[in-house]
Amino acid sequence: MGPSSFLATRTLLQLADDKGKAYPLGEPALRKGFYVDDFIGGAHYAKEAIQLRTELGELMAKGGFCLRKWTSNKLEVLQGLEADQIGTQSTIKFVKEETIKALGISWEPEADVFRFEATLRPTHGPITKRVIGISEIRNFAAV
Repeated sequence: MGPSSFLATRTLLQLADDKGKAYPLGEPALRKGFYVDDFIGGAHYAKEAIQLRTELGELMAKGGFCLRKWTSNKLEVLQGLEADQIGTQSTIKFVKEETIKALGISWEPEADVFRFEATLRPTHGPITKRVIGISEIRNFAAV
């Protein structure tokens, strides 16, 4: 983690210390759900997710931050947000197989599945974990 990512994280932790006590869902999400400027979190129920979204938005606003690119596998969680605050095309209905990316992982909200992309070179014989690992190391080294 470089100096700028450390400062971003430290700023969020200070905001949680200074203003977080009034936000029972937002404060722990602020402390544990962010990596630099990406938040990944969730809730078991839509009502809880809406409360989390509201609390986190209010808490971040106290630090001068505006959260955007919200997405959910429940469209009701996105209701009430402006179009520029939503991270997918899906606002009224899901767009088939639309994915969003965060921290290098693709997520398809409609199916609620993660997608990983890998480029494999042709091999002789069956594809095994070892072949995939070696292929990925070679691709990494070639860059």
